Amino acid sequence: MGLSSFVMAPKTYYAFKELTNRERLGIAWLAPVLGPEFLHSYHGEFTVHIIGDSKGDERGGTGFIISDRHVLTCAHVLKEMTVRPQQTFQGIDCEIRACYPHESVDVGIIELSKPVLRSSSSIGFRDPVIGERLCLLGYPPVPMSCEAPLILQGGEIVNDGVADIRHQKSFLYSAIARPGNSGGPVISHSGHILGIVTEDRVDPDKPHALFYAGISTSTIASALAELPISVYLPIETYE
Repeated sequence: MGLSSFVMAPKTYYAFKELTNRERLGIAWLAPVLGPEFLHSYHGEFTVHIIGDSKGDERGGTGFIISDRHVLTCAHVLKEMTVRPQQTFQGIDCEIRACYPHESVDVGIIELSKPVLRSSSSIGFRDPVIGERLCLLGYPPVPMSCEAPLILQGGEIVNDGVADIRHQKSFLYSAIARPGNSGGPVISHSGHILGIVTEDRVDPDKPHALFYAGISTSTIASALAELPISVYLPIETYE
């Protein structure tokens, strides 16, 4: 990327990049140039607020659209609340057909009754790389707000693979993930999806030793293959 010296347009920017087959399908590859505002707008279109109820209280989580009828989220989002049968995704009233939480991995799928959603074929999924910059998108509740705004939080990968006592592997990042962010996309500055936000790694006896965690693309793909539905991640293969 550089700045043109053309006299008639001295502030014209240009960029050279060899696009992959997936990147050619859309404009997600512009993320490194256009930055977080672009990520909030473009990726935000496919990031949805999931509403449910638990013990008489309204609860919420975040999901990411991966097909015209499937939303990727966390298993604990689906298990810890009763997902309402009617949801509003992308401004469309949607009827939920079924929820599929994985039994041992914090990955789940919401399936709609009809294929009414818009998904992006140009946003590829890949695994995280330590040190790379990222953004979280999600719908954590904002006190005293009249609606649920889409929140973007920046940070970087601090460890790309940690196994916990449950034998579940996750990656760690510095961005703050609040309640309600669970299931939302972890997005690289390159525009790729690195995984989804999962539960924090915290010891109740040491609350200050808190780490924010995500489920990586490869772990998600393996978990989806074990669910009783046919849905796949749009993996970036760099072909």
